[in-house]
Amino acid sequence: MTASSSGTNIQRDTGYSYAKPLHFATLYLLTPRGSSPSWWNPVWMMYILFALGVVGAISHHAFYTSVAGSESNNQLHMLRYGAALAYLTKSSLVASIIIAFRQRIWATFRQKLLSMNAVDSLFAVMEDLSAVFNLEVFQHATVAVFLAIIVWLAPLTVILTPATLTVEPSILMNVTTCSSIRTLNFIPETINDWRKPKKIEGLYELSLSFWNTTSTNVSDSNFFDYYTGPSQPIQQVATLSAYLQRTVVRENASLDICGAGWNCSFSISFTGPGYKCSNRATGVGSSAEGPAALGAPFNTSQLIPEGNFSYFALTNLGDYATSQVPSGDAGIPLNPPPYPPHLGAFRTEPILWLGHSILRDVKKPLPSNSSDPSWPSAFEPRIFSCEHYETHYTVLFDYSSGIQSTSVTNRTFLFPIVNTTLTPSWNAEDGTEDNTTATPEENYIYPTDIAKYRLTAAYHSLGAMLRQFINGTIDFQDPGAPITKTEATKTRLVDPRYYLAVPDLMEQVQSFYEDIILSLFSNPQFLVVTWASNSSKPSGTLSNDIETVYYCTKSRMLNRFVYHARDLWLVYGIMILLAGLAVAVGAAAISQNAGKLRNTRFSSIVATTRGPGLDQLMWGRVSAWGEAPSSMRRLRLGYGLVGYKNSSLDSASESRIECYGFGVEGEVKQANINKNYKL
Repeated sequence: MTASSSGTNIQRDTGYSYAKPLHFATLYLLTPRGSSPSWWNPVWMMYILFALGVVGAISHHAFYTSVAGSESNNQLHMLRYGAALAYLTKSSLVASIIIAFRQRIWATFRQKLLSMNAVDSLFAVMEDLSAVFNLEVFQHATVAVFLAIIVWLAPLTVILTPATLTVEPSILMNVTTCSSIRTLNFIPETINDWRKPKKIEGLYELSLSFWNTTSTNVSDSNFFDYYTGPSQPIQQVATLSAYLQRTVVRENASLDICGAGWNCSFSISFTGPGYKCSNRATGVGSSAEGPAALGAPFNTSQLIPEGNFSYFALTNLGDYATSQVPSGDAGIPLNPPPYPPHLGAFRTEPILWLGHSILRDVKKPLPSNSSDPSWPSAFEPRIFSCEHYETHYTVLFDYSSGIQSTSVTNRTFLFPIVNTTLTPSWNAEDGTEDNTTATPEENYIYPTDIAKYRLTAAYHSLGAMLRQFINGTIDFQDPGAPITKTEATKTRLVDPRYYLAVPDLMEQVQSFYEDIILSLFSNPQFLVVTWASNSSKPSGTLSNDIETVYYCTKSRMLNRFVYHARDLWLVYGIMILLAGLAVAVGAAAISQNAGKLRNTRFSSIVATTRGPGLDQLMWGRVSAWGEAPSSMRRLRLGYGLVGYKNSSLDSASESRIECYGFGVEGEVKQANINKNYKL
């Protein structure tokens, strides 16, 4: 008998040895049967592998979450662990998809007739990507091809998901404590006796002031010490700060405070001297205004463009006279007591009077001289004054890469250091060489008020260092060759390009003074440098003492693991969703396959191709390499019940037998094809 397939005539090879009827035992092996009872159902493997893939994805997420934010130690190991989890997840999900794919192709074989080429492609598509491009497979086995494409794309999960853990530079911040943090406390100056100097670690503590005395006999009823001037150590520190144009930093301060490899910052508060500055006049023709107008020593007419000076500072009006009375060694008065009542008294603190001119438009060229037509409009004169106040400071210290920076975050002016008003027109005539007079006299600070006097002396010494640098003038009649008579040109207060004061001179004078004060930290031997944790205890040069710890914020740059969870779940989410759909397809296919889990092993393929329908084809034309002729590749095959006549070995009677296998079109009974098939 013959069968027609797609217009191709297929000749039966009736003489072929395998065409004879099969023995009943062979038919038994080819017919699907239920497996033997067991607690294990092979169908579970697809679901278990899918669940294992989901668990792998969750484990990958949990692992990356656990290391996220930590320092990137053992970076290679962490990435390898992530790759291993990605491989586990991918392998499990792919395995479940492959199982589903196998069920799907067997269901397709049961439902549709496909050419031998298409059948080849479906069996080979997991190993041979070119099989995907078979058009017939796309048309008749779309779902199976979709599952195969998922499997081919699945390795991307192993590439993409480990990369969701990256290493990025970041700043580690710790609010903790640091050692060796110091502050300023001027109280030790009030109790210091220069005759009995104290030592810390074998080094003398240093005062801000030098002293004269009235007698070498401390028991003398007329004995007292009186102020001479700033001490040499404070002169050294102030000079360095002025010339360096910044706060002087103690050597290894960053290492002592922050520790190796760390940056740190902290805030301290203390009370010390400060200059409270106020604007008094702005613009040509202005006169000094305000409460201190009577003491203004000049006006804007002395500043360019009307006058000759670009900078004019008078800072010593009412200053303490270093020579109070004729004296010998140690300042002991040559004249016997009683001494003048105002000997050594702080009568007032000099008000700083500063005038300067700024360029109105820095983009325009500087006028060559006063004859230049642009001269009158090129400059704007300003005058301001500063008074010496006791001031409460809050200062932020920041150490970054070993470099110290300071910022005064708050300054509160409390009260004048000497609360008097200078009266320059009055002569003192009080028996001293200090002709300063001020009112009210009862606010003078006398040497016999030891604590207050010594504190005032410390403040006065610091103020004297500022006044020393800013006092003087710059004659600007010839802008090309200005005549300087001030130390201010050595500081940051004067622009060296034009020899004009900086535009924000008033603010810079205050900041300059604060730099000098904060430079005291550069020499811990000063009496006023104490521990921030215990401001009553002078620090000396000690460091890293457990008692010196103080709150600070430490930070350092480090490489951290950064986990991009969204990216990981974007990849895994798509993969799990596709795998879930594949498992659903596989479950449906298993149901269509009578609840049996099918595979594509060699034994299964051999068993399904040993049916009688295929045995009668012209297999004699198969090549020496086992390749079917091209004409046979176009045969349409299906999987289902194949029927044939069987002659029993012990009987002459014939019977009709059906078994599951592949058969050619017209000779196979499939699940959704109701055509009659021939015997």
